[in-house]
This record gives sequence, structure tokens and C-alpha cells, in this order.
Amino acid sequence: MRIRRIRDLSLIETKPRLVLATDSIGSIGSKEHDALRVDPSITGFFLARVPLVELLCLGATPASYVLTSSNEMAPTGQAVLAGVRRAFRPFRLAKDHENGSSEENMPSSMTAAGITVLATLSDDWTEAKAQAGDWLYLAGWPSVGQAVLDQPVRLISLSDVAALRRDERVGVMVPLGSRGISHELKQLGFELIASAPELPLELSGGPASAIIFSAEEQAADWPVMAEVTLLGQLIEPAED
Repeated sequence: MRIRRIRDLSLIETKPRLVLATDSIGSIGSKEHDALRVDPSITGFFLARVPLVELLCLGATPASYVLTSSNEMAPTGQAVLAGVRRAFRPFRLAKDHENGSSEENMPSSMTAAGITVLATLSDDWTEAKAQAGDWLYLAGWPSVGQAVLDQPVRLISLSDVAALRRDERVGVMVPLGSRGISHELKQLGFELIASAPELPLELSGGPASAIIFSAEEQAADWPVMAEVTLLGQLIEPAED
């Protein structure tokens, strides 16, 4: 069995191909020492959102997940699970396709949880690539912490991500992580001739609030509800 990494995903070369995505969340919830106070169901929703966006960007179909709660099942774990199930609702997973664990031995004063998602790839799947000369776009808007709650309309939706992945004009798609656009550019191996110089390239993407994607041609008719910003054109990095 061959396993290789694609950014934060693990691709298992079986038939069918399997993909693992994982994420964790902490100090966001309704417990005494949480830094950001929200209902734990919101915690669960955004915990699940990150690996789902990663998988949809790749073109994978979520099939199962394991939720690990570092808190008691009732009430915190149950609320987190409700949020996770809401995120997975479009994929219509049977209950046998979800599993998990909770902490029932020790008391906790901070909300924390992790999730691992198993997905499949179609037999004809090929890995999308970017190339020098492609145009780079931002879909959604980089948001983290309270900003995610204050302006949820600026987040790219899961349905938007899936629609972009189906668009044949789109090349590589990458969720925006905590280190911003500049880090993702380095991971792709390119530099950028910026068309939107006023946009700070270091802004954190928080819970995959936005994605970047490449295309060979400029366009304005992308099949999404989220705002789309042309970032610029990819170029080969300058030699040292």
C-alpha cells in the first residue's frame, strides 16, 4: 500500500483511492476557559468544515468520519456532534459511517475536539496542477475568530467549493490556512504578480473561510455565491 501526502491530506493508493483529512479545534465553545464563547454546536460545525473544504478542493467524496471530543459527551460532546452532523448533512452519511470517543474520566474547563474524515476518489481522478501564467483567484474572504461569526456571508460555502471543483476551467484549489495566501503560494512553488496589492497576503484563513484557485484564463462568471477576487498571475520564483 502506498501513501503520499498532498498538502494536509493523506492519499492512500488503493482501489478505490482513499483520502484522509483531519483537523482539531480548541478554546472555542461555552466552557469556563474558552477564549471565544460560542455554542458548542458552532464549534462542531467549523471543526468539520475545514477537512470537508480540503477534500472538496481535491475532488474527493466524504464517506465516513471519527470525532474525538476531549470533553464529556453530555452536554458538550453532544452539541459538538450536532454541529458536525449539520456540516455533513449534504453528504447524507448513514449513522454507521460516523464514530468517535469522548472524555468521561476527567473534568474539563475548555472545549476541545478533533475529527478525521475518510473520503474516496473516482477512478478517473487526476491531481490538478497550477502552472506559470495561470491566474490566481480568491473565493470567500480570509476570516478568523470573531470575524467568522460577525460576517458569515463572506465565507465560501461547501456548495461553492464543490461547484468550483466541477468547473473545467479551474486548476488547483487550495483552502486558505492560518499562514495566509503568501504561504500557500510558496507551497505551490510560485510567486505572484499582484492585481490586488491592497489585500494583505498574510491574513489567516481561519476555518477555511476562503480558498485560492488557479485558471488559465481570466473570467468573471464563476459559479459561486461567494465574492471572487482576482489576486494576480502566477510566475516562476526568482532564482537566488
